[in-house]
Order: sequence, then structure tokens, then C-alpha cells
Amino acid sequence: EPLDINGITYLIENDTVYAWEDGKKTVVIGKCAGEVLMNETYIYYCLGGAEREMSIRGPIYEDMTLYRYHIKERITEELFYDAEESLMCFPIACDGRYLYMGNSTQYGGTYMGLRVFDLETGETVFTDCTVGAGEIEEIDGKLLVSAVNYPHGANLCLMNKDGTGIQNLSDAPVVQKKVTDSYIFFKEATFTWEMRQCRCNRDGSNKVNLTEWTE
Repeated sequence: EPLDINGITYLIENDTVYAWEDGKKTVVIGKCAGEVLMNETYIYYCLGGAEREMSIRGPIYEDMTLYRYHIKERITEELFYDAEESLMCFPIACDGRYLYMGNSTQYGGTYMGLRVFDLETGETVFTDCTVGAGEIEEIDGKLLVSAVNYPHGANLCLMNKDGTGIQNLSDAPVVQKKVTDSYIFFKEATFTWEMRQCRCNRDGSNKVNLTEWTE
């Protein structure tokens, strides 16, 4: 969605970041490689190098560079460069200290694989290609990571903000979740679409299967 900062409206169209100011539309960042993350201070985005091939989960790039654009100063900073052939890794969320990214899939807004980048040290502190990362939310000082918008879901995980202490809360992919004041409710599903309702405490403990598997 458009972001208004000091009388300037920033918006994303066709992987390009524009600024509207005094009735004029100018390009701030041209043709990013996929998702862009904006807040009132920074714009995080990636650029890919040579596209090697197209996989079912998206293009494989020869390299990738992550940038941070300082909105107030209007300067661009390179955060890291990865020369390995890989899927593009897009920014998903940022808490000020850590930037959370995921590998692209063929489903927009859903990522398989999670990378945690420490903005203070400039180092990647966590990476796990098995973690589905479509949504990241804070719960009692920790992160609840899910991919309920992925067609068959992914395991529901709870972890510290730096990626340590990861807990797998589910025994099967999770396709729905809801956090209340006392519990985390979620629905597990098999690839043949049998489902069951589950619940655990907000700290990930004491998982209870509320229903049996049903189609």
C-alpha cells in the first residue's frame, strides 16, 4: 500500500518504487527483483544478476544483492551480496534489528525457506530452507512463523527473533491459525486434505489435538 512520509507518497508498481511529490511522479528505485519492504525510514529490496533458469518456484539467479534505501537521506546502502546460484530471497518483515527474508515460490507472497539478517552486524544469523515463511508475527517477544497462504501450508514455528530456539509446533502442514490471549489455535492438513484442529499454549507448549483427522 502507498506510504505517506513528510508530504511525499511512496508506492510500488510493477516492481518499481515511485514517489509522488507536488503532483510529480518520479522513480526512486527501478525494477526490483520481486517483493519490496517499506517502512517510514527505509525501503528494503533485492536485485538479481543473470537469470540462469526458470524453476517451478521461480527464476534461479546467478547472484543476488540486498539493498537498503534511506528515505530521508535519499541514499542507497548495499547490505549483502550472494554469488551462489539460488532462488531470489525477498524481504518479508523487519523489527529494526533483524530483517527476515524468504525464498521465492510460484505463489506470490508465500516463501519457502527463512533467512534472518542482523542489520547491526551485517551477518546472516539464521537460515533454514525447510521453514515456510509467508507471515511473521511477534508473540510474547518471540516470532510465530507460518505459511498458511501456501496451498498446502507449512509447519508452524516459534523462535527467538534471531532465529535461535526454533520450535516446530505442528506435526503436519498448517493451513489456518489464530492467536488468542491464552492459546495458538491451528488447523493441520495432509496432502490428501485430511484435517484436524489443534491448540497449544502461547509459548508453544502442551499441544492438544482438538479433533481427529477428517476429510
